Amino acid sequence: MDEPYNLKLHLPFTSIHTLKVVIRPLVIAVEYFVYDYDYRTCKLENNDLLEAISPKGHYTLKIETDSKTYISKRQCGKITENNCDDVAAGTEDNFLIWIKCKELIQCLVTANEPCEDFELIE
Repeated sequence: MDEPYNLKLHLPFTSIHTLKVVIRPLVIAVEYFVYDYDYRTCKLENNDLLEAISPKGHYTLKIETDSKTYISKRQCGKITENNCDDVAAGTEDNFLIWIKCKELIQCLVTANEPCEDFELIE
């Protein structure tokens, strides 16, 4: 893996109103497709990302649109630092989730916690 501490969702020509990114273990994410997909042999699990969104983990959320760039550091889904310096790559201690699109109104990155609210971006 060339960039092990990064999740990049780059859709530069796409306008999105609401984006929800659910980070779950791959085995759980595909459990509904047991007959269609043999997940037991899959090597796509990203334990670094799962650790980053856990209560003890840290990550930076970078959202880049045509009109602005929004960067915040987070722990357990909560903002710990807002309007951070630009970052192009994640580290072992601070995973980078980078979303790039033409327009984004609201976003939520979650480990599927039902009580989390969407965050307004623009």
